Amino acid sequence: MNKEQWLKHKVWIGLQTFFLVMAMSMLLGTLGWVIAGGAMAIFVLGLMIGSYFFLPKISPHFLLRMNRCRELKPYETPNIHGVVHALAKRANFSNLPTLYYLPSNQLTAFTAGTIDNGAIALSDGLLRNLNLKEVAGVLGHEMSHLKNDDLKVLSFADVSSRVTGILSLIGQFLLLLNLPLVLFMNYQFNWLIILLLIFAPHIGDFLFFTLSRTREYDADLGAAELTGDPEGLASALYKIQQHQNSVLKQALFRGYRVTEPVLMRTHPPTKERIRRLLEVGGNKSETYRLPARTTWNA
Repeated sequence: MNKEQWLKHKVWIGLQTFFLVMAMSMLLGTLGWVIAGGAMAIFVLGLMIGSYFFLPKISPHFLLRMNRCRELKPYETPNIHGVVHALAKRANFSNLPTLYYLPSNQLTAFTAGTIDNGAIALSDGLLRNLNLKEVAGVLGHEMSHLKNDDLKVLSFADVSSRVTGILSLIGQFLLLLNLPLVLFMNYQFNWLIILLLIFAPHIGDFLFFTLSRTREYDADLGAAELTGDPEGLASALYKIQQHQNSVLKQALFRGYRVTEPVLMRTHPPTKERIRRLLEVGGNKSETYRLPARTTWNA
């Protein structure tokens, strides 16, 4: 992807994010106004703006330790720390993200914090089952989230979705309290308001999931740019998917599959993510020469 294509992509992603966040804000403001008028709408929107600036201030190290993570020292995984140094240099990070170890058999990784104070957790299962090229792809993906400030936007969207659900429940409860007006005083409700209160949580979830999938695709592309090796992340995603499928088969009856609706996924379909990464691979830049070995032998 050349500079012009990259610029167009970033502009498009920025516009998508802006309109999705605005749609969430409008939905919240409308719900607040329906329930208790303009003052409530202003209060709810002010609360969300405050959360947008407050949530990133929470220490990522505290959050990860709350999730049973411990810091990974450079002497434990010098090869992985070397990759982090190289990717951080490419991404122009002023501070290196801190690596954490998550004692879980699942193949997973997640990020907390900001570009200036970030932390990345890697699970035991991921470290034992992926080779260094694949871990580099995963790290590139997580560092792209930090670079793009995705966590701030996604935290806001997640809180917005939850508050939308709470306001919807409050509104429906108030409707039930006013049912006697309909039954005994011939009072007419506005059906558009009723429909809004019923479907607002679904609309909020849809907007949140759409935004999340958009940022995931962008982080995949960012990882391909940082590592110069789209196939590394594609291979990691394939292994993670295969592991999840095997665990699911062990947990459920033979021949039974749980299919999650596409519109209700926070992450895009793995098959589509891999397809996009392999398309980028045709124009990839210089690839890091990393040995194809596992990264964790503890």
